Amino acid sequence: MCKYKFRRQFLQTAVPLLLTVSMMLTGCGQTGNSDSLVRPILPDNSPDSSTVSSGEKLPDPVTIVVEDDSTPPAEGMVRSRLTNEWVDADVAATRPIAVMIPNEASAIPQYSLSDASIIYEANVENRMTRMMAIYEDWQNLDKIGNIRSLRDYYAYWAFEWDAFIVHFGGPFFINELLAQPDTQDVDGTSGSDEAAFFRTTDRNKPHNAYASGEGLQKVIEKKGYSLGYRGLSDENHFRFATKAEPNTLGQYGAKAKDATYIDMSGCYPLTRCYFEFNEDDGLYYRSQHLSGSTDGPHIDAATGEQLTFKNILVQNTFHEELGEGYLAFQCHDTTRDGWFFTNGRGIHVNWEKTSDYSATRYYDDNGDEIILNTGFLGKHAEPVVISRTYQGMVNAAAATAIAMTQFCLWAVINLGIGGGHDARFHRGDIVVGERVVPMGAMIRKYAPEGAGIDECDFEPLPIEIFDKTLGQTRKVLDFPCDERLGDAAMKVQTDVYVGRGVIGSADEWNNQLDRIALLRERYKTAVEDMESAAPAELCLAYGIPFLGIRIISNSIVTGESFEEAVGVDVQKFAVSFVERLHGMREEQE
Repeated sequence: MCKYKFRRQFLQTAVPLLLTVSMMLTGCGQTGNSDSLVRPILPDNSPDSSTVSSGEKLPDPVTIVVEDDSTPPAEGMVRSRLTNEWVDADVAATRPIAVMIPNEASAIPQYSLSDASIIYEANVENRMTRMMAIYEDWQNLDKIGNIRSLRDYYAYWAFEWDAFIVHFGGPFFINELLAQPDTQDVDGTSGSDEAAFFRTTDRNKPHNAYASGEGLQKVIEKKGYSLGYRGLSDENHFRFATKAEPNTLGQYGAKAKDATYIDMSGCYPLTRCYFEFNEDDGLYYRSQHLSGSTDGPHIDAATGEQLTFKNILVQNTFHEELGEGYLAFQCHDTTRDGWFFTNGRGIHVNWEKTSDYSATRYYDDNGDEIILNTGFLGKHAEPVVISRTYQGMVNAAAATAIAMTQFCLWAVINLGIGGGHDARFHRGDIVVGERVVPMGAMIRKYAPEGAGIDECDFEPLPIEIFDKTLGQTRKVLDFPCDERLGDAAMKVQTDVYVGRGVIGSADEWNNQLDRIALLRERYKTAVEDMESAAPAELCLAYGIPFLGIRIISNSIVTGESFEEAVGVDVQKFAVSFVERLHGMREEQE
């Protein structure tokens, strides 16, 4: 078994949290039924919480102010069986994927770990650890991994969620398990499954294999697997507390140990990972000191952010060695114990798993099933950076570029006032951008001196951008707005009219009906502004989702004069939109 010592340490960070997974499950083993202890490596000044007596005063439970999530934030959302968060019904009805991800120095950094709802971690051969990330909302992920081979104990954990197992082969002793009729996997070493995977050139094999959600779905459908749950796993896997009334473990009194610092190096001597509790957001921040690497935060390369967790479960179990260093952890048991950590405290638990597809259940020392806290998939902690860009392209470009250097942006929303081009929209109506066209980028045919100026004689001029995601230049005529952001904006409850349309953008103010008609003919514009094109171009180049939103401040097309005060209404709309985004999960490369 493992014993844990805890020290109180408050982690201050200025790095904005983008996404957090709900839970970290770790397996800590002992050989056979030995009672020998595996102890963590701790600083000399760390108090041993196991020695805290009932007479000693413990810190008061952490109070974290969160929103009341008793009602779904939008129509068609249901509770996730993995995290208890509100998710789209289609997402909740789709079986998750369980992806094998290595965690040794040569495998760092990994991509999209922060998009996982649950992460399992256990030792494999040579004292390395391997993670299995359970993704609920996986179909739109672009880069998951890198991906390595499967071990049988991870398969038993994946069965609990009726998950598709995603891996690159494995040792011979998993073959019988994979051959079972109910096992459904996607294997990168199988020729029939290779379309789900791709390799990169930035690192050597075997640590350069990744999967995409789109590729996985194509292979899963081609193999005839059901995307919907098959009724094999427990629908009610965990019990959850609400965000409004979280489980602080205060009901356990002195039995709940101070767990603001959790050192797992005694269980994982190579990874030497540890978790530090942040009282500001109520999350555990993961760091590790890999052999041959440096100590520091465990970063998701897709977001640039540190991995964070709301719940941590540790299972003490025993293992066997199968030869050649391979391990086999006991996943089915009724007599083993462990720990449950949340909100800066920890309690002793006992766990049981009685069949392949049954849930592993955790009980406190009173015999009651523990209550986890609802997952915080970054939604309560996602910062909103507000920048007043002032008028014009240069200001908008500068503000966006500065934000890109100072923050890890997962989306940019540019909003303000604009002049109407489309008679469908009146003053006070809101246009949610479909795309942004740079109206000032045009090319004119040659005309000799004295021929006069023909304002209609122009064509859109392609803009050359360096696409960072492709690593090369390309020419574009417009800049797309993110479809998912746009769809979310259209679902905002508001008293004003909201519609989709093209935003024309240039450092100009048009008051000529004929010119507006021409621009509408050439570009299909619904509204014009003097800013959107600049941040939209930057976002396109750097692969950041972008959305432009404009409220009509004036329209000579409908005969309505300029009214700056309508800008307040688009600000109110933006607030509701951000609240709406609490129901979304976005990924970023």
